[in-house]
Amino acid sequence: MTLNEYLEQIANKNIAIVGFGLEGKSTYNFLRSHFPDKHIAIFEIKEEVAKNFFEDKKEENITIYSGENYLDDGKEKYNYVFVAPGINYRKISPYFPNAEIVNQAKVFLDLFADRVIGVTGTKGKSTISTLLKLTINEYQDVELVGNIGIPAFDSINSDDGKRLYVFELSSHQLDQVTRSPHIALIVNLHEDHLEYHGTIEAYHNAKKNIYRYQTKNDYLLISNDENSKKILNENVISNLYTYGIKGTERGIFIEGEDIIFVDKGKREVIAKTNLERKILGDFNLENIARILCILKIIGINDLRKALNVIKEFPGLPHRLENVGTFNNITFFNDSISTIPESAMNAINAVKNVGTIIIGGYDKGVSY
Repeated sequence: MTLNEYLEQIANKNIAIVGFGLEGKSTYNFLRSHFPDKHIAIFEIKEEVAKNFFEDKKEENITIYSGENYLDDGKEKYNYVFVAPGINYRKISPYFPNAEIVNQAKVFLDLFADRVIGVTGTKGKSTISTLLKLTINEYQDVELVGNIGIPAFDSINSDDGKRLYVFELSSHQLDQVTRSPHIALIVNLHEDHLEYHGTIEAYHNAKKNIYRYQTKNDYLLISNDENSKKILNENVISNLYTYGIKGTERGIFIEGEDIIFVDKGKREVIAKTNLERKILGDFNLENIARILCILKIIGINDLRKALNVIKEFPGLPHRLENVGTFNNITFFNDSISTIPESAMNAINAVKNVGTIIIGGYDKGVSY
């Protein structure tokens, strides 16, 4: 489906946006750029969020529903609803009985799946997605979008038909998609987001959508941990690559001092484990191996420029971020570690940890 075909499909729809955070605002701006006179409804529980956005805009073709019972009014009017990824579409669907409910991830993949590298996993996907964008950018045009905090719709109007996209996909976003990325990477799977999905089975089922709709011309890279292998209980039609299996016919693994890429049984040492890098931890070395595997899959054989990017990459904020030393004590901010597994990885990476400060809210997972 082309962009013009999609716009024709929704031109006569009565459109609403539920949730007016970063992605909701992005959706509004995209719609308004194509339908300057169309009426659009905004459903946002916090009244000031929507009103502040429109405060300096001379906008008449909107209706804002807000407050504690913001979903109770006007809902029967709307038959095409964009929902923010943090809002469970199943819970709001009874309020919009006549509507098709979509999110940005679903629409974006419907339009551009054949040029998308999708990255999901419980932890590590932001670092991998960012490094994929930075390394691929040394060779060709690429944009980073998605759960990293860059709404996918922000890139649609500038698309030239050739650009690649690295799309970081959360389970919330994947929950609604009906088309999978051309290249899919599942970094790892741990128990998480049960406050949204309810059960670990529902969480895994959402993650499966990253490869569920792939074809024989697509690619899937999956890790060798037990939870990741559990979700492969459906037939994988696409070209399957694995991380961490030494006898694999296709994939990447670490053996001694070598990072080895294998394709159709042919082994190639593509990097050394002592490569220069600023990001700490064995788990980040594994992430680098996954990135190099994706680069090989898309046809990048000379990895020297990519390895130089990896060498200089300082890491992302809140992920083993060295925030300074005071009284001979070095402090690391790893506040993105919101599950036990990632916290333990961080402790093992830093070593000689004397004090851990832990907090947060209950996500429904076992500790």
